[in-house]
Amino acid sequence: MLRGAENKPILYFEGNRDSFVGITSRPIFYKGNPAAIRLFVEQNDDFSYRLWYQERSLADMPLTALDSDFDYQESLLLLDGVGQVELSYFGAKDLNAYTSHLPFTWWQSFNSLNRGILPELIRISYSGHQGTDNFVFPLAGTDLRSRRLFDDTPQI
Repeated sequence: MLRGAENKPILYFEGNRDSFVGITSRPIFYKGNPAAIRLFVEQNDDFSYRLWYQERSLADMPLTALDSDFDYQESLLLLDGVGQVELSYFGAKDLNAYTSHLPFTWWQSFNSLNRGILPELIRISYSGHQGTDNFVFPLAGTDLRSRRLFDDTPQI
């Protein structure tokens, strides 16, 4: 359990256009254990880009503070040699907007510590030899069908 000020439990997710880091209960490598995960963009020597996924099991090292320092145990190359990679996040402006069922929108950055909520979707946009494309995936437990959303809401 990650705890913030006054030892209160918090949701941890922080993302921008180039990376995100968060805690998941459904990791790729360490199934059955919570893990810290990171997705980040790295530039190659030829000025193309690659996208990495990294994971650190928290089974033997409980993460109890945001200033905990650790090395990721596993890495997986997701994309390589693409012209551009950008991350964005679909969700409410803050907890009040979420509980008021206000429409969601896409954000270039998303900090759960400031907003009090997690994003509903993550979009990875990239360009390559075949043009541009997107991956859009929900975070666990997301049910967009019960929400009132903007017209550009992805269909899942």
